[in-house]
Amino acid sequence: NSTHQTQQLAPKPAEGLLGPSGNGQHNSDASIDLRKKEVLSALKNYFPNNPNAWAGFMGNIQGENSTFDFQKEEIANVKDKGYGLFQFTGEQQEKYFQYLLNTGIKDSPYAQVGYLHHIVYDANPTYEMGNTKRDRLRQNINIGSGYDISDSLVREYEQPDRMRQQQKTRRGLTGDWMGLLNVPAEQSKPTPRKPYNVYRNRYE
Repeated sequence: NSTHQTQQLAPKPAEGLLGPSGNGQHNSDASIDLRKKEVLSALKNYFPNNPNAWAGFMGNIQGENSTFDFQKEEIANVKDKGYGLFQFTGEQQEKYFQYLLNTGIKDSPYAQVGYLHHIVYDANPTYEMGNTKRDRLRQNINIGSGYDISDSLVREYEQPDRMRQQQKTRRGLTGDWMGLLNVPAEQSKPTPRKPYNVYRNRYE
């Protein structure tokens, strides 16, 4: 079937310096700092003049993959293992490698950030996250605070287990990045809004 053909055609990630797990001997603080700079550079390329987006994305990536290794594969004993900065799984992972095949781009931090930009902003994206979720995430990236962007990535895109706990953790990490990136205080405050019900996927 077509799904099987896609899986055959999609390029498999090559093992890099750290290997697929990202838990090798090269995960020193200096190595992680270097990878952080590479990811931040990719974010600045795809989201220019938007430090709120940089902070929101960096906080969420750190929540997903604290080593910032773009080839990291989930260690948990599960069939559908997450991969990369955003720990792509299932259809998202399959569509990411199809995106690489379609564009001729090699797997990298730039490719993974570019893929997310592609599915949020491009017409007819490789992966469909749904128009409502896509519109919410795009609006928050365009005009929201770092916290708004962090929350929206969790709700509209990542949708992890224990969503409230993950949202709180990633907000904290986003706040740290706000400080590191010197985002003005008036820009770093969450936009006031009604409480969000994660079970009903709506604001109450």
